[in-house]
Amino acid sequence: MYLLVLCIGVLLSLQIYRAGGKVDTITDNLLNDKFPRLQLIAQMQLAVVDHERILYEYYATMDQDFAIKHLAIEQQKIIESITRLEQAFPEHSAVVMLDDYFIQLKSMAVAMDNTMSADRVDWDLAREHLVGISGMGRMMNPVLLSLADEIQTQALATGEQTRLTTRNTTSLVLGFSILVVAVAAWVGVFINRYINETTERRRLSMFVERNPDPVISTDWEGQVVYFNPATEYLLADCDLELSQVQSLLPSDLLVRLGQLKQTHSHDDYWEFEYRHRHISCSLSVLYDLRLCHLHLKDITESRQATDQLNFLAYHDSWTMLPNRYRLEEDVDQLIHRSQKPPQFALGLLSIDRFQLVAASNGNDIRDDLVAAASERLKAVLADSNSGTLYRLDSSHFGVLLRDFSVEQALQAFVEPAKLAFEEPFEVKGLSFYLSLSMGFSHYPEQGAELNKNAEAALARAIDNGGNQALVYSADMSNREQAWVAMEAALRQAFEQDQFQMYYQPQFDVTGNQLIGMEALIRWQQADGQFISPAEFIPVAEQTGMIVNMGQWILKVACEQAAHLYQSGLRDFVMAVNISARQFQHPKFLETVARIIDESQIDPAYIELEITESTIMQNIEHCIEILQQLKSLGLALAVDDFGTGYSSLSYLKRFPIDKLKIDQSFVRNLGSDKSDLAIVRAIIDLAHNLDLAVIAEGVETEQQRAMLEANRCEQIQGYLISKPMPAAQAVSFVNEKLKRVV
Repeated sequence: MYLLVLCIGVLLSLQIYRAGGKVDTITDNLLNDKFPRLQLIAQMQLAVVDHERILYEYYATMDQDFAIKHLAIEQQKIIESITRLEQAFPEHSAVVMLDDYFIQLKSMAVAMDNTMSADRVDWDLAREHLVGISGMGRMMNPVLLSLADEIQTQALATGEQTRLTTRNTTSLVLGFSILVVAVAAWVGVFINRYINETTERRRLSMFVERNPDPVISTDWEGQVVYFNPATEYLLADCDLELSQVQSLLPSDLLVRLGQLKQTHSHDDYWEFEYRHRHISCSLSVLYDLRLCHLHLKDITESRQATDQLNFLAYHDSWTMLPNRYRLEEDVDQLIHRSQKPPQFALGLLSIDRFQLVAASNGNDIRDDLVAAASERLKAVLADSNSGTLYRLDSSHFGVLLRDFSVEQALQAFVEPAKLAFEEPFEVKGLSFYLSLSMGFSHYPEQGAELNKNAEAALARAIDNGGNQALVYSADMSNREQAWVAMEAALRQAFEQDQFQMYYQPQFDVTGNQLIGMEALIRWQQADGQFISPAEFIPVAEQTGMIVNMGQWILKVACEQAAHLYQSGLRDFVMAVNISARQFQHPKFLETVARIIDESQIDPAYIELEITESTIMQNIEHCIEILQQLKSLGLALAVDDFGTGYSSLSYLKRFPIDKLKIDQSFVRNLGSDKSDLAIVRAIIDLAHNLDLAVIAEGVETEQQRAMLEANRCEQIQGYLISKPMPAAQAVSFVNEKLKRVV
């Protein structure tokens, strides 16, 4: 019996030994395999979050060096984590997915860097990159959590296997307890207790002791039973002692736990605020252990960065006023989310001639003027309690006047705003007088296209000379539609060669000697109808088509001048109008020189007419261009003189040959003393500067005689001849030549 008992004891010992070895193996597996995997997943989660945080800081600070350096570090961490995960989970779909997501995340980071490092930052595109990067982070987090859940599931399954092994061993001991009642019972109880305690300890050790984020374990009643070392740092940030760890638990923990129990769910996520700290909480429920794991994270800095980015996204960084995006959202909210039918006015404001002021005084003056203007407009709104001010771009503002009719809006804001701008703006010792152009639209009368309508009204106010407020009307849209139709017709006209050149003779003031011709473009459509240059030239200027049109005009005019020269005409000039956009084009000089060379005309026979307003823009640059044109041998004339803003101190520096009196001064020469005084002043000025003078628009003998009496040398107009096609112009010249002979 003893030998039997001994043998049984040996067998039992061997069985127990094997069971214990299996438990140790499982435990070692948990410590050396499962736990490092969980830690690896946690590290990768932290690296992904830090990667996103760095990009948000990059957006906020535009510090590319800092961002590139730290992004490289975090990306290396992610690569190392993925490599180790691939070793731990060979060919696992989740790891492959993480690798794909990281490639996309890295591409997004590169795209973000390209956008932020551009000469002109596209903030809208940068914010779209940030949204995509945040979304990719959120897509990676569930994959990582699924891996963690898989490891935890494996660990739980392993624990269950250990428990089963223990029960089997206990059953054997109990089966043989008849023979070895005292010894076997004692051994069985001891072993069973030992195994259960070991298993429980190993399970508790699965908490990520070295997790950088706080982890707290509670029982079913919400009492803390464990917290890791990282929790101590969060306690310190919240000015709490270790004994106050219970205070860190969310106030609604038991409510959420009860909801999870009812639905048999295992996890939940939410954010809460505690002592001015923003904390995220991930709750996991272990039903078999009747425990809860809370994974906490202090997201205060991330939340503050997000709030700052949101503020910058909807506010102007200089004036701190709401920006265009906020205005659009506010309008949308008023229209679609108001409980009662809304009534409000939208106004768009532009500081008149602001670009000219900014260009001549520098960026510092410009910024200070914008800030001062915004303060005055805010004061107007504050005094009348009438609405909200927005800054849209450089010199443009918006105003939203809630619960106002159009008449009320104009009374409450427009007049006070004009009055506020009557006083000069004092900036850095300089005084600036500014005025406002304003365009208004109203809801509900004008539907949902408020911004478009207000822009049309503003454009009309600016075209009318500025310093006025207009309310949108249907004719403004009709004008814009006509403009679009004209642009399309212009492009078709270029393709179908519908443009022609007409020529108007220029004579000496006696009308006896032909001294030149002015080349004038005409547009005859396919149906034979002529379109006035006053209609299509402004459209060509605005769209940029005037550059190609101007090159064609110069080319044809030079060829015609060469033809007239070959016909025997001497001592004349072919006058060609040069548009502002053509004059400012980077290749203007090169184009003029090429056309002159190709036409084989002496440049002295070509006179370029440049408007007064054109040469007064960027004066030093214009003088340089004029000097180079003069060096080519061309004659230069200032067209429409007297209608612009010439400064005499600059006029004497221009290398010009002639002043052309605008027809608006010639038209009423016989009846308007003011026009006569202006004409006399222009003629005297030209003579004092050794310049020739030509008057355009001369239609009557009285006008010619008065110009001759005031020593104007040259005239042009219907009194001599209307503009004529090329063939008729040649005949006209030949006839004049015959008379001379």
